[in-house]
Amino acid sequence: MSNRQSANLLYLSDHYHPQHQQEDEINLIDIFQILVRQKQIIFRVALACLLLSSAFSLLRQTRHDVSAVVQIGSLHNDAKGMPIPIEMTQDVLEKIKAAYIPFVLAQSIQKNTDNATGHEIVASVPKNANILLLKTSCKPTDEQVCKSLVDEVVEKIKADHSLITGLTTKNLQVKLASAENALKSSRDEVKYIASKRQRLFQTSELLSSQLKEKKAMLVSTLKNRGKIKSGNAVGAMLALQVDNEIKKNQELIDGLEQRLTIGINQDLDELDIAEKNNVRLQNEQENAIGQIKNQLLSVNKTKAIVPVLMSDKPVGISSLLIVLISTLLGVFLGVVAAFFYEFMAKVKEQNEGATV
Repeated sequence: MSNRQSANLLYLSDHYHPQHQQEDEINLIDIFQILVRQKQIIFRVALACLLLSSAFSLLRQTRHDVSAVVQIGSLHNDAKGMPIPIEMTQDVLEKIKAAYIPFVLAQSIQKNTDNATGHEIVASVPKNANILLLKTSCKPTDEQVCKSLVDEVVEKIKADHSLITGLTTKNLQVKLASAENALKSSRDEVKYIASKRQRLFQTSELLSSQLKEKKAMLVSTLKNRGKIKSGNAVGAMLALQVDNEIKKNQELIDGLEQRLTIGINQDLDELDIAEKNNVRLQNEQENAIGQIKNQLLSVNKTKAIVPVLMSDKPVGISSLLIVLISTLLGVFLGVVAAFFYEFMAKVKEQNEGATV
């Protein structure tokens, strides 16, 4: 670089850089002076925004949330004992959005409810939850209207699911009644087995008594047979009759003994087997009844966990925040207005100077 170029650079550095810095300082001072001169405009615009926002906050009606929490019912439990919903929550949500909410709002409009228009019911499903949230917002004066709208949507869901739960409950009740009747029949059969066993014991006692009498008669007949002389025709005839009587008594005794030792015992064994089978059948029937009752208990209707309620605190932006934001906006607009007024004043001044 030549000496001449270096000298030029030093000259520019010494003369122009301080001048730009001075111009920047002058501009900042000018801005401050403009703000001071036009402080009345800034103050008036900010005050106007403050008053307007305050009036708006005082006159506006607050809005509150009106909400309901709906729990989807269940028909039975899974292997882990967790309830299986009547209908998947997402399916119910789509049905609510596509049909129930539009239908309820349309009905309200048809009823010429002045406050029905302008309301919006929002349905949502919390993550990993088996519940539905229904929410709308309204003025305190419209509390009953909003509650009625949300409640009608809840009733639509309940009515839809009640058909399913009602049919399931009825089928289970029929099965329960049938199982209880079968158990009653089994218990009646136990009474019949007990009474039949009692009759067999009585029959055994009767047969034992008859056997004892027949044996006594046989002994007596045998003694009489030994006294009969069969040397003549009369004796031979009498001996033949006695022998026939002995034979009949012996046959009766054999029959009674067979009935006592084989028939009665066999009948008692069959009753024991029938009684054991009956006890096993009753246990199975009682288990089946218990399962049906558990199924009935697991049938839960779709319901609102809590009644439709209006929130105590208003929703939306607070009045204080509205006033604060409006005041800041008013200050900004006042600054813009101040610069605009100053700009127009300079334009007017330049026009007047050009005219002169």
